[in-house]
Amino acid sequence: MRKIGLLIILSVVLSMPVTMAQEELSGQKITLTADNTAYQEGDVITITGTIEKVIPDLPVSLQVFFEKNLIQVSQVKVSQDGKFTDTFTAAGPQWQNEGIVIIKANYGGATSTELEIDFFKNTEG
Repeated sequence: MRKIGLLIILSVVLSMPVTMAQEELSGQKITLTADNTAYQEGDVITITGTIEKVIPDLPVSLQVFFEKNLIQVSQVKVSQDGKFTDTFTAAGPQWQNEGIVIIKANYGGATSTELEIDFFKNTEG
């Protein structure tokens, strides 16, 4: 009986930080911007953003979608002032057609936002 009580107490204590972090993140605001609105094959895309309420050591997750396919995932460190930056190159087998790229940012599972940018095939050379 004593072991069950200890197990229950341990479970409650271990779940508290997650619950508290989710409460801190509710109503959270994430902003995302790109260094351009349209890109061509081979371009480097720089994404910057801000997190309103920073939880120490909690990265922001960035997901890059093209034609509804997930093509990249990054865990990006957030600075103490809430800023983060990530870069990726618009190249590879997933970048065969022109279209819209969607970048989604998730922070702590409680908040997310997305940004759309245009992608065009490089017609030179």
